[in-house]
Amino acid sequence: MGVKKRLAFIAHASPFNADQMGDYLGKLTPKVMLSVARMLSKKKFGLSLLEMEEESRAELLKKLSDREVAQIISSLKSDDATDLFHSLEKTRTKRIMKLLSEKKLEEIRPLLRFEEETAGGLMQSEFVSVKASDTVSEAIEKIRECKEAEEIHNVFVLNSKKELVGVVPLRKLVTAKPSEKISRVMNRSVISVKSTLDQEQVAKKFKEYDLVSMPVVDSKNKMVGLITVDDVIDVLEEEATEDIYRLAGVPEEESVFSSPSFSIKKRLPWLTINLFTALLASASIAFFENTLAAMATLAIFLPIVAGMGGNAGTQTLAIMVRGLALGEIRVEEYKKALKKELFVGLANGIITGLIVVLIVLLWRNTLVIGIILLLAMVINLLVAAAAGTLVPLFLKWKKIDPALASTIIITTFTDVFGFMAFLGIATVFLRLGWLG
Repeated sequence: MGVKKRLAFIAHASPFNADQMGDYLGKLTPKVMLSVARMLSKKKFGLSLLEMEEESRAELLKKLSDREVAQIISSLKSDDATDLFHSLEKTRTKRIMKLLSEKKLEEIRPLLRFEEETAGGLMQSEFVSVKASDTVSEAIEKIRECKEAEEIHNVFVLNSKKELVGVVPLRKLVTAKPSEKISRVMNRSVISVKSTLDQEQVAKKFKEYDLVSMPVVDSKNKMVGLITVDDVIDVLEEEATEDIYRLAGVPEEESVFSSPSFSIKKRLPWLTINLFTALLASASIAFFENTLAAMATLAIFLPIVAGMGGNAGTQTLAIMVRGLALGEIRVEEYKKALKKELFVGLANGIITGLIVVLIVLLWRNTLVIGIILLLAMVINLLVAAAAGTLVPLFLKWKKIDPALASTIIITTFTDVFGFMAFLGIATVFLRLGWLG
């Protein structure tokens, strides 16, 4: 079975999976990708587009006519339609808006006002609302009439000013007496989020309260939309990917199958910054050139000190970035975190240092270099603990993403202090006549 037939079979004969289809499409050549994509219904095509890597999606959108894009947007829910709209080149948005129906424009215009990574950017405008004075049977009839809302977990109770005053879970609604008033069965304590709240905070709310959907309100508590758990799962994946990529200095838009030119363009700036920090570390070694000339054997052990410090710093950094992301630690709690990490750094430095002393003694039959390594590793692991704790907290305090620049700063700290500690102690030992 050929590629086209196989993918067509997956799209039509098996349960549709937008993520799987988007992944398949992204691996095809542009020509085949377009041909296969057009086999799908407009809605399936649109959902697959949203699951594709940004580079592949942009390439495919360029090959579609304005009318095709407008038809795809018209087939999607308001939140998905808005997400796809944000993927378009700005030069096309006005043209495509002219091709959309007034009804679809009414759905997505309010959503386009919000930043993409906020509750307003995540929400959909389709939801079922009732009045407190309605009966249960009237509320169920409104659900039947609401064709636009595809996922209904709760029915929301609004007053005459469109303010959110209550919520009725669907299960509670269908088990209540038809003649019962909504005011008698609704929950008046409603968990909601402001439309301007960051998407990461929205995800935390979902996790904290184990929700499947959450209403979005404006500054006056008027309900403006609804966020469902499937959108939050996407956010969690996106945020986790972003943090992992940033820790490695890799852009979140890059994927395994990104073009070489795209990967080079995105990675090179960070590698250039790393190059200059490495030169700084080299300069610290050059400061002890005479020591290395007198005892060339010391050069063999330089990578041990730097490598152990770098690894220890990365361990601390990973714990801190995760803690900040999940709200486990606040900037004000830096003393408690620093105290713990310094203790861990000291203990690990002593234990690994003693192991190195034994290895050097067996390998080079010298105790002195082993002791120098032990002292240097203790110092460098303490530096790694301090930098790994304080750098991300400082960046968070300055409202900079801790995952973005922490790795380069911490690696520079551990390299420079590791080399200086090792060669500095060795220089002192040489002058005292203990090494030679």
